[in-house]
Amino acid sequence: MEQRVVINLGKGNWQKGFPNIIVQLRGTDETEAMQLIGQLPKAPALFMLFERWQSYYYAINSDLGLRQLQSVITFEKNPVTHVSDEGFKALCQQLKKQFNAWLSVTTFMNVDRRLRTHLDTSKEVQLIIEAEDSSVRRFPWHLWQFLDDFRQAEIAIGSLEHRQVKRPPRAPNSPVRLLSILGNDSGIKLSTDIDILEKVPNVEMTLLEKPPRSELNEQLWRKQGWEILFFAGHSFSQQQDSIGKIQLNDVENLSISQIRHGVEKAISQGLQLAIFNSCDGMGLARELADLHIPYLIVMREPVSDQVAQLFLMNFIRAFSTGTSFYLAMREARERLQGIENLFPCASWLPVIFQNSTAATLTWEDLQGSNSQTLTKIKHTSSHNTIVEDVRVKKLPLVQCLAMTAITSLLITGLILGTRTLGVFQPVELPVYDQMMRFQPVERTPDHRLFIVGISNSDIKYQQEQGWSRRWSLSDEALEALLLELDKYQPAAIGIDITRDAPADPETTELIQRIKSDDRIYGICYTDAYGSLSETEPAPELPPARQTLSNLLEGRNGVIRRQLISADPRPESACDAQYSFSARLALEYLDQKKQLHLEFPDNETLLLGQSELKRLKKGEGGYQENQISGFQTLFKYRPYKNLENIAPIFSLEDILEGRVNIDDLRDRIVLVGTLYVDGKDLWVTPFSQDDSFNEKTPGVMVHAQMISHLLDVGEGKENRTVKIWSWSKELTWIWIWSFSGGMALMNLTTQTIRRMILFATILIGLYLICYAYFINGYWLPLVPALLGIAATFLVSQYFFKSFLSKPFF
Repeated sequence: MEQRVVINLGKGNWQKGFPNIIVQLRGTDETEAMQLIGQLPKAPALFMLFERWQSYYYAINSDLGLRQLQSVITFEKNPVTHVSDEGFKALCQQLKKQFNAWLSVTTFMNVDRRLRTHLDTSKEVQLIIEAEDSSVRRFPWHLWQFLDDFRQAEIAIGSLEHRQVKRPPRAPNSPVRLLSILGNDSGIKLSTDIDILEKVPNVEMTLLEKPPRSELNEQLWRKQGWEILFFAGHSFSQQQDSIGKIQLNDVENLSISQIRHGVEKAISQGLQLAIFNSCDGMGLARELADLHIPYLIVMREPVSDQVAQLFLMNFIRAFSTGTSFYLAMREARERLQGIENLFPCASWLPVIFQNSTAATLTWEDLQGSNSQTLTKIKHTSSHNTIVEDVRVKKLPLVQCLAMTAITSLLITGLILGTRTLGVFQPVELPVYDQMMRFQPVERTPDHRLFIVGISNSDIKYQQEQGWSRRWSLSDEALEALLLELDKYQPAAIGIDITRDAPADPETTELIQRIKSDDRIYGICYTDAYGSLSETEPAPELPPARQTLSNLLEGRNGVIRRQLISADPRPESACDAQYSFSARLALEYLDQKKQLHLEFPDNETLLLGQSELKRLKKGEGGYQENQISGFQTLFKYRPYKNLENIAPIFSLEDILEGRVNIDDLRDRIVLVGTLYVDGKDLWVTPFSQDDSFNEKTPGVMVHAQMISHLLDVGEGKENRTVKIWSWSKELTWIWIWSFSGGMALMNLTTQTIRRMILFATILIGLYLICYAYFINGYWLPLVPALLGIAATFLVSQYFFKSFLSKPFF
């Protein structure tokens, strides 16, 4: 929310000082948050220095095409005829230094300090200086050091007396109504001002060129009213800024008092802002402030043509595209500093006059529909009026839709082409992992599985039994374990421990059981699917029960893919065809559901009535280089602890008979290590980092994969991770790019509201993608979001650059 500070200097002046300063800190809803009291001493030397600056300013700018006729420019004391650039710069620095020294007196520093304490530097600050003395109002208050420290602050001038003017309600979809007046253009060029205004969208502008007073008065009384009044031409102030006049045409000089009733009527009917892009508007500001106009912009001194035009262009562009009124003013004013080598002190000239009771002004408050028309009124020397309706620019909804549709389609194609290079994968995969973590929590572990986890305590247990150990599980321990498991009649036994050498000949029962028991499956590794060294299967294990235990690491080492079957490897020591998890899942499904594995084609796997598609390189958001064999993305069961995945018992628990027989009957038993020697540990989407404690043992990752295949085989389609075809993804991204871009372009123009709208679209897009993910589909979220942002930015640039030109 904006912060408004009103500094009432009372009726003080430079000669007597300011003994009764009242400072009010308000919210923009006019609630008073704080009131402070301060004093400032008299400063006649500072006033004399300012008068000297005025003389120097005119001397150095007098030949630069001012929007004020030289015949009306006067200085009361010793006009200066020549000033060096260096001398003028030194005078400017001296004025700023003495001004801030004056504000640093003890009687005002408490006010300054408390303002700095209570105001938020990250929010807009509206500083309104209310004063009676004309020279105080004309002074360049933006030199206050406070504005250097508060970059979201800007100065305005206000009157001691003010009255709130209620803003009348606007009809829905009505354009901003702008009355533009071009006065006497002797020695200056005003057409550029109108060119700038004609490029502003959502405006209905009526242009009066050198109108007679009667015509201007009639337009001010127009029933529909105006939101903005603009004047460009020559103007000047008289009688210590109590009167301001504009040169309306070649023969008429007009003061505000001469059209007072018309201006009052325009204000009552909704006139919010007047801009006088002309010289020395302080007298005009004084008269208009007495009529309680909400907002006014004038130039405090004579201004050159180029400065006036550059200011108008930068202000209108910022204000009409969502920047707040005050910040648009500051931006436009400060950007004038870039031409101060040619036009010294250009950034000192623009100043806001404001009715301090007026509500904060935004372009969105003024705008309505998306069409702009210009009624151009020309005048002959005899003041006969010729009216012609000219179509300056009109952007129908059909054209807006067409241009946004084309832009979004081109951007969609660019995004999809870039995506195939893997550019978006560093963002897409973390989002995929996050959705995996956010799945609804499974309340119970998968009781189709049973884990015999060999931990360090089981290593110690084997040593206590006197069993010699070549691997984490000694031959004696394995023999005893298989004997004990046989009592419980499990459906299958998978040994996820490398045993690449013959068993101890003395364990004859172990050797015989491994050879003859069709429920026992062992593992080997191949270097074709990762960085692990190649190992051979146990010599006693028949080829039909040999399986691949390779886990497929993706980006950042995360396991997201599951290997089902491998490509032929005739030279490999491990020539198993199916993966460890796939073989055990199929054995279980074959026993319980009479389901068999089928490959109707090279791209599809049928498991009962369910279908899994082979993952291909460049498919969806997955762009890994090595995707050989039949691989799929698989969906994890959400877990925080390993016990959430499947029941876990230790070797000692089994051998000591601490397990209920029903805990093992007809289940898949997996035997593997749990955090032994820091080996066989893997990063999953549930790992917060790649530290030891965040990694998951390989046997538990296999359990996840088996659980996934069992669910798919039992017809749970939501347990798959399907990827849309290229054409569907293109359609999806384009729809979001087009609709999101259109919404951001047309629903609001304020930056903060566009940010809120964009955040709302992001949340909606995420929730839709998440809902699809829960039901088995991985949709392109990141490309769609990029499409929305890119379509909006490109369309915004295009419309700003070419809006005044016909599209077709």
